[in-house]
Amino acid sequence: MSEVEHRIDNAKRADTAAVSYALRNLRATSEFKNLDSQAQEHRVEAKKTEVALKRVRDGKYATVVQQRLGIGEGGGAYSLWDDENIAWETEDEDDEVVQEAMWREDEKANGVDDVGIQKIQREMVAQSVATTKKVDQLGFSLWCRKWRVAY
Repeated sequence: MSEVEHRIDNAKRADTAAVSYALRNLRATSEFKNLDSQAQEHRVEAKKTEVALKRVRDGKYATVVQQRLGIGEGGGAYSLWDDENIAWETEDEDDEVVQEAMWREDEKANGVDDVGIQKIQREMVAQSVATTKKVDQLGFSLWCRKWRVAY
């Protein structure tokens, strides 16, 4: 097994381990145990999606590792393909909107839950906004304390 194949294999095993760990922790909660079977299945799928999105965002997901190493679908395509655009500017395509609509229809037909992904993304944005507000409040309270002590 080459070094590249070894890295990809490790990433795949890490993906499986991360999902397994998250599901084990989910199933151990009393809230999960009190749900009916259909709700449990939905919660399990949501947790799998959440873990996968987090690993993709962090760049640890197996397909991201493959692309970075130049293997698989889209792997190395950006580094090998040259359109002689010296400035490397992105040019808008005429059929971008149509293509996006076709991809969304394909995802719906294949069972990809766009609503679930958007919900997770909204939760992540809400958490980051709350963290930013907390830091701002902390800075303001330190500023107030500094001036209160000074005068």
